[in-house]
Amino acid sequence: MTEAGKRPVAAAIIGLTLVAFLLRFWGLTRQSLWADEAFTVIWAGIFEGYTAEKFFLNLQGPVHAVALYLWTCLFGTGEAALRSFGAVLGTATIPCFYWALRPVLRREAALLACLLLAVSPFHLWYSQEVRNYVLLILTGIVSIGAYLRILQGQRGWVLYTVANVLGLLSNLSYVFLLGAQALGLVGFGRGRRTLLARIALSWTATVLVLTPWFIQFYDRKVVPSGLAGHPATTDLTQVRGATTVPILGLPYAYYVFATGYSFGPSLAELHETAGAGLTASVRGHLPALLWAAAVFGMVGLMGARKLWREGGPQRFWLLLLVFPVALTYLVALLNLKVFNARYAAVAFPAVLVVLTMGVLASPRAWVRWSLLAAILISFGVSIAGYEFDPRYWKEDARSATAFLRTEARSGDLLLSVGSDIPLGAYYWPAGGGVPPGLEQWNIVSWQEEGLGIGEQFDRFEELVRGHRRVFVLFLRPTDTDRDGLWTEHLGRRHGIERTVTYPGVTIHVIAGGAP
Repeated sequence: MTEAGKRPVAAAIIGLTLVAFLLRFWGLTRQSLWADEAFTVIWAGIFEGYTAEKFFLNLQGPVHAVALYLWTCLFGTGEAALRSFGAVLGTATIPCFYWALRPVLRREAALLACLLLAVSPFHLWYSQEVRNYVLLILTGIVSIGAYLRILQGQRGWVLYTVANVLGLLSNLSYVFLLGAQALGLVGFGRGRRTLLARIALSWTATVLVLTPWFIQFYDRKVVPSGLAGHPATTDLTQVRGATTVPILGLPYAYYVFATGYSFGPSLAELHETAGAGLTASVRGHLPALLWAAAVFGMVGLMGARKLWREGGPQRFWLLLLVFPVALTYLVALLNLKVFNARYAAVAFPAVLVVLTMGVLASPRAWVRWSLLAAILISFGVSIAGYEFDPRYWKEDARSATAFLRTEARSGDLLLSVGSDIPLGAYYWPAGGGVPPGLEQWNIVSWQEEGLGIGEQFDRFEELVRGHRRVFVLFLRPTDTDRDGLWTEHLGRRHGIERTVTYPGVTIHVIAGGAP
């Protein structure tokens, strides 16, 4: 490419990177940290300091955890500082994606794929979350770029090996990418014997680096439950964190890759209506679901057809599109890990490539522009929901903590029905600690003791008699009280003085028995 030809390409990449930057930093702290982000805070030693033990005991995500800790040493431990790390990684993914695509896509196609990545609701979600999935996607894209160059006989083995080590130490689901790459080498690589020998050497080096974590798996007896003889669960997984083997999870994974989590039914709604109520939930969002099925289904099929016809390394994208999702489903069938679209996130770049090729498949310009507009409209609706519609927001533990800090006094009781991890791991220590004299319990501890629901109620009534006021916090209550028995008990046995609600959170205030 001439210097004159490089300038508009560089300008386009810079422009797309700027768009990604603005989207990922806009509204960065609008939503509260949720439970999984609080677990990241724990593993990163944000408040107690990072140690070598934390690094080697972390079986999933030690690279992200240590990088986040170092980031907070520079920028602090506020929500904006924590979230900005992922936003920077998400922004950096744009030029990396262009670099990764150039061996197999024309400039126009690579730039269009980068546009889709820059405004992707799915990628935006994880770029603004204190989790390791945006790093998983970034390292996967770097690995893919090196891999595609290797397929064409170019150098790239060192970068490929480093990306794989960092990817596996970012999230174990990265291994699904390696599986797709192995199949691609067998099917599409030139000089397969040499390529297979070199990839075996690269993977051997990767395994050697990961040896401390393999030892941890053995020492800590981390045995996959499905392989230990336990039957896999059969309920449908609708939301992150639930257990199950979902047949509908397969199309749902591609649905969220395309539209994010804020187009149609929300995660909370799917979680709450799992089972019999799911049909009603789907019916309520039927126009959005049909639109997504029509637009992304049609463009996806057109793109897959084009890639298949082009053959060779282009078919790798089809492998990457299917293989990680299929393996994630297999893992769920074996009851090794719950099914969740984020565990197949290494397939996400392939979704963008397939959509790109689908948009460009038609020779008619008006068709291409119409298809692109339909995709971008969907993205825009999803981003608007993510930014402005509380139905799609994470549980607002921040506001709940602020309320309790203002209202709770010595001699009061806080009972959590569901998760109190965001409070204990982040919001209490970030704000100076628990209010003095506030006693805290979570029904999870009683369930772990083996107490039945009636015994839990008896324990609670004992505590009520010994405290001045009682705050009952419902945050992700379906994790521990799916049938709503605690809400029913409070309404039946106590006069609720006050109820405060925030997105995903309810706090009931009742009078205690102590003066």
